[in-house]
Amino acid sequence: MRGLVLILLASLVLKAEALLPACQDLSIRAEKIYGASPPVNYMLYSVDPKLMAGLNFELRSHEAAFMQEINELPVLGGWFGQGRTPNMEMVAAVKPDLVVVWNYRAAYERVAAGLKQLYIPSCYVPLNTLDDYPKAYRAIGKVSGHEARAEVLVQDYEARLKRLRAIAKKHTQKPLRVYYAQGPDGLRTECHTSVHAEVIEESGAYNVHRCQQRSTYGMEQITPEMLINYDPEVILVHQSAFFAQVYDDPKFRSLTAVRNKQVYLIPHVPINWFDRPPSFMRVLGLEWLLDRLYPEEKLDVIGSAKAFYKLHFNREMSDDAIRAIVGTPTTTKEKP
Repeated sequence: MRGLVLILLASLVLKAEALLPACQDLSIRAEKIYGASPPVNYMLYSVDPKLMAGLNFELRSHEAAFMQEINELPVLGGWFGQGRTPNMEMVAAVKPDLVVVWNYRAAYERVAAGLKQLYIPSCYVPLNTLDDYPKAYRAIGKVSGHEARAEVLVQDYEARLKRLRAIAKKHTQKPLRVYYAQGPDGLRTECHTSVHAEVIEESGAYNVHRCQQRSTYGMEQITPEMLINYDPEVILVHQSAFFAQVYDDPKFRSLTAVRNKQVYLIPHVPINWFDRPPSFMRVLGLEWLLDRLYPEEKLDVIGSAKAFYKLHFNREMSDDAIRAIVGTPTTTKEKP
């Protein structure tokens, strides 16, 4: 199955090369870049906020508090979510030197076609797997003249990923069954092959929803009967509202994860550590998940997150501030 996925990704890259050049192949120095989707824009921010030409959407409160340097940037829109497109007139008006695109699945062809209207130099970066981020960072560094900064980020990222994968590898013989709950009722999830759920498989765990993603957006619908049959040992929750009610939900009450209080809300400040949108935060999300799945490893998530926030957001964080973001190892709610 993994071989098939790699073949499909390779075919997408070949299509991408026919539509737009790879950013690392461009000979350009761009001072203002329009990131055509949130994963690209967040990456631009971590390299240098001054590179960003605009936002894909208005910052939410938990993002705005951390990324104050970009609060006043114009909202240009972008290609993301279900059918969203940018305001081409606004994009042209801010006069970016370069447009950077994430060549994600079938949506990429639509993006490349839309960019023909702008007559602005454009290129793509690969952001489909955790292994793509070093190459993407170096490409952004090259086209923006921030090679040194990009290399610092790459070195930190690669060291983290190598260390975390070594830990995950120790736990693959008896993988824990994990369910990723999305939506107001927790019955939306992601296929094990989806970029939105990559962190689960990277952790050495077993994503109980085995399938090929049917749409670009994901958010696969399941039934209560399927959930009971899956009977996950761990549940990861995307939305705070559902997390607040999961222990009172009769559809979830009989599940092993609920009975054992192994239900966790994924950290989302300032950017979700896991998904929607997938970003460089996933490497920190992997460490958080490993800590939740294998507490015997005694990972220093607090210290690691503090260093990460300093590097990527230039924010000095206290231990208590990080604890408020990551939550406690188990929910404080009593078993029903």
